[in-house]
Amino acid sequence: MEVIQNEMELKKESNKYTPDSLKGSTQQQFSLDFLYSNQLTEIEQGIIQTSSGIETSMLAIALAIVKIDREALYIQADCKSTTEYFNQAEERLHIPKQTLSTYKKIGNTYLKYKADLQRFQFQEAGNLNKLRYLEEAVANHGKKKEVFNNLNQLSFRDFLSYAKNNGGAAAPQSTIYEPDIEVTPT
Repeated sequence: MEVIQNEMELKKESNKYTPDSLKGSTQQQFSLDFLYSNQLTEIEQGIIQTSSGIETSMLAIALAIVKIDREALYIQADCKSTTEYFNQAEERLHIPKQTLSTYKKIGNTYLKYKADLQRFQFQEAGNLNKLRYLEEAVANHGKKKEVFNNLNQLSFRDFLSYAKNNGGAAAPQSTIYEPDIEVTPT
């Protein structure tokens, strides 16, 4: 059986665009051997490891898009603005411009609140998309501790509701649907 590996390597020292999850690490390897296993625990470990790589990759793309914008690197593509660059993005990067806008929002928010995200032990896994609504949540609720705890704890849907709710109360937890049926043995 041949080993398939996907390696992600940081070539230079960390800078403000380096995700915290990669600082101090020069290389992360993700093995895909678990795909050939018949053992549930090995497959689960492979999924966990790969999932971590997905979140790190998403954040890395988000921060790269912000760098292109903030440092006007789009000029190298003969573009006059980020908007013009995003309009060419599908051809250049094979990523729709709406997705790039989402990444840009995530990256900008991550950099703006980086110190708070570290202080409140932000968990990237499953929470990156919530960053799009973090600024709104902070503006509507003001209590950073509450907002950042909810960022880590609430589901995406509940955090979105919480962020948009300016009444000050936390959004209710999702309710579990319980159908009104009776099961009788036959």
